[in-house]
Amino acid sequence: PSSNIQVSKFVSSSSNGNPSCLSILKNTIESKSLRPYLVFACGTNGGWSDNDITRFQELLKDTDTQAIVVNSKTPKNDYADSNSKLKKLADSNDNIHLADWVSVYKDEYFNGDAVKIHPYTDPGFEEWVRAITDALSDAKTTCITYEGDYPQYMQCSGPWSTMQYGSRSSQTMCTSACG
Repeated sequence: PSSNIQVSKFVSSSSNGNPSCLSILKNTIESKSLRPYLVFACGTNGGWSDNDITRFQELLKDTDTQAIVVNSKTPKNDYADSNSKLKKLADSNDNIHLADWVSVYKDEYFNGDAVKIHPYTDPGFEEWVRAITDALSDAKTTCITYEGDYPQYMQCSGPWSTMQYGSRSSQTMCTSACG
């Protein structure tokens, strides 16, 4: 399937001409490109509504996919209502599992001058991945692991940080590349 990397991605609404996360999921299912395990980390731009939860369940109901939903917390927002809905969703569906980022979250995982919506520090990255890995374990799957050093390309470091990203010249890799 084509790339779904973009700026300003919301669960159910389009933004800046980009499709919503649920639209991307629908298209992936319709094109028969959905894999057995889906990590759905799409909630820091507004969170989940009741309608989003219902639509997500409807989209997955006829699939064999085990879905991992990642809850949200940032220094700017706690998303308590949305996260409560995601926990209930995971608790009531055998094929949906919660990656509980909130339980390991710390403010110090976020630093830098960019918009603070994703972890920017080594322990933050590690805890984010661990939350997803734990949820995959709950889904009774194993991940291929790699021991050693991983290259890190920090979105606000290096020569790419000021490169245009998105349709407006004011959008750079540093300010918008979390997509």
